[in-house]
Amino acid sequence: MAEYAVTASPRSTGTTKQTGARLTPDNKNPYTRAWKSFSKYACFDCEAQRQWWNDSGALIARFLNITNADIHEQYQYLLFVREVIIPALGPYPPIRRCCMNVTEVGIELSLNFQGPEKPVFRVSVDPVSKITGTHLDPLNIDTVNGMVARLAAIGFKDFDRTLHYHFTREFCMPEQSMKTYQQDSGEGKAWSQTILGFDFKDGNVVVKQYIWTRHAARASGLHPHALIRRAVSRVDDRMRCSAAVNIVLEYMETFNADIPVRFFSWDLVDPSKSRLKLYGIAHQWSWAKMREVCTLGGKRHGPVTDRNISLLRKLWDILELDGMTPSMPFTWHYEIRPGQICPDVRTYFAICDRSDEEVAQAVSQWFELLGWHETASSYSDTLRYLQ
Repeated sequence: MAEYAVTASPRSTGTTKQTGARLTPDNKNPYTRAWKSFSKYACFDCEAQRQWWNDSGALIARFLNITNADIHEQYQYLLFVREVIIPALGPYPPIRRCCMNVTEVGIELSLNFQGPEKPVFRVSVDPVSKITGTHLDPLNIDTVNGMVARLAAIGFKDFDRTLHYHFTREFCMPEQSMKTYQQDSGEGKAWSQTILGFDFKDGNVVVKQYIWTRHAARASGLHPHALIRRAVSRVDDRMRCSAAVNIVLEYMETFNADIPVRFFSWDLVDPSKSRLKLYGIAHQWSWAKMREVCTLGGKRHGPVTDRNISLLRKLWDILELDGMTPSMPFTWHYEIRPGQICPDVRTYFAICDRSDEEVAQAVSQWFELLGWHETASSYSDTLRYLQ
């Protein structure tokens, strides 16, 4: 994996109505014609699926056109989108709110740049079924279980449900506990407890799962970190990540005691190959906070860390973040690979207070600093193509 990675998401990336995008891709382009070919004789179970396909399916076709997937891979990916993702999006327009993005729509699209080569296309989905949010599935656990079972039946390369079973058992409440929790919490709306993510890479679809810690912590009366430590310890013989997890949690407990790890994620592969990501959120935007996060409060240091912080400082200055307070929280995650002693850090700059054009120009300047010259010169046009 490249030393530096950038994930780009237009301000709203769920439906073309939100982005203002054209509904139909450029039919003269042999790659975007794939979407039109699939649409010609497409059969859907309901009108909502057809609407999602005509809307987000068209937008996804343009995302795929930007990646390095050849025409055959794009056909495969669009087939997966039509057969698996579209049926999981529920009513159209969406009537259920989702907490994974500012639009509260249960699908998010992004591009992940891991070097000067073409980016990786990614999708996050909060699956919806007829029982989602009802007394039968208030936290959407059964719906996600059903989608994971369907993914297993497809037979993706290296797909494995071991960690899905383990972490959902550790963090997802049984039916009676959920009913009691709903009554006691008095929450006006039920959010999903777990969602899925997909990376479209090298002709394969890599599946990730995210789980929120809040519901289980409230129901059990235990601190979220206690639940994470217990869950990781029970599978550490294969993941070999408890030492790094403890470093992260000790840092969070020291410097972010009032805001524990909100959610974490893993790959749906064999546990011995899966990454574990622990996510932090803070409303404090400052360079001091950024440096503290990147060094784990001073525990992470050395030439590589210093170089990365120096580059991050340049991006911070290009974006002129010292002169503004973004309305969105500052988010980061610590990524831990099996056997890794010290975690890697990834930071997220969710800047919704400036135009996409301003942010795109700043990111392009930073790409130039990284030596990604072709990506830098085309980045603004790439975002315009997706809008």
